[in-house]
Amino acid sequence: PLNAILGFSELILIEGEASPLLPRHRDYVASIHDSGQHLLELVNDLLDLSKIEAGKWPLHPALFPLRPLVEECVRLMEVDANASAVTITVAMESVPAVLMADQRAVRQCLFALLSNAIRYSPAGGAVTVEVAAEGTMTRFRVIDHGAGIPAEAIPRLLNPFDPEEEAAARPGPAAAAAAAGGTGLGLAVVRSLVDLHGGRMRIDSAEGSGTTVTLLLPTGGIAPAA
Repeated sequence: PLNAILGFSELILIEGEASPLLPRHRDYVASIHDSGQHLLELVNDLLDLSKIEAGKWPLHPALFPLRPLVEECVRLMEVDANASAVTITVAMESVPAVLMADQRAVRQCLFALLSNAIRYSPAGGAVTVEVAAEGTMTRFRVIDHGAGIPAEAIPRLLNPFDPEEEAAARPGPAAAAAAAGGTGLGLAVVRSLVDLHGGRMRIDSAEGSGTTVTLLLPTGGIAPAA
């Protein structure tokens, strides 16, 4: 059903550029498309989290080039960033050539962190993505310069199924951003995927100082189960 909602609403918007579509009707169709996209993200996050908690998420670790994956994620998120007047910068000076991990899971983690960073950045703000080797681990950092989060509220961001917790944990304009988009599940899914890889996740933030989310993944892959 969502495929039809998204596909036909997008088609109407495209055809409406060359046909007499009333402005308010165009706004209606755009709202249908945006709401359908939000619902699709929510359904996907729910399915992912349910599979992870049930132990049914099958990891498929494989060697893949890391730099192209990061560049792809940044390139795809630049559309959202440009719409919010946010710039994305990338630092990959000492990035490992390859990573042994589930590529789809790593991509999903980066998308979730970039989406959050853009959502909570002010217009004209900047988001930084850093990737580097750290011993036997590969370190990912996504940094924004938004309103930041009180230290005591950080654990609440990892509470799944409660977007109100996310809005309450982020003060000021960030609360409005949380209400306007997001599912309240993104960080919980990221943490679960990192845990499955035997990695670690850390959130560093303070009110007025922005937020840095750090992921550490084993560069050489997950040790096989006994």
